[in-house]
Amino acid sequence: MFASSASAGDPASPTPNLFADRVARRLPDWHDVSWVTETASTNADLQRATRAALADWRGPLLRGADLQTAGRGRAGRPWRTQAGDALLFSCALNTRLPPRSCHRCRWWRAWRRAKP
Repeated sequence: MFASSASAGDPASPTPNLFADRVARRLPDWHDVSWVTETASTNADLQRATRAALADWRGPLLRGADLQTAGRGRAGRPWRTQAGDALLFSCALNTRLPPRSCHRCRWWRAWRRAKP
């Protein structure tokens, strides 16, 4: 669906800002979509961002990176990748949103339909 912004040094690859704009257009209900060339951890970035702006947090967040230098997987296991080898991103959903505001979110409607 999306090509990473670091597709093996391809000069036609989009910059992180352009890539974030492309992703954001496909996620119109998301509060913030950002993409960077490199970060220690997309998950740690989102944790800091959500703690800093908890009172103003209005909706889902996505943080992606072409390269993570301290990424961790399940059970805290580290992993290593080269830039452009994987789609690296984290999402944060505000579970404190009032139910009346969730009906507008596409992800919420999809989840409600899929729920047994």
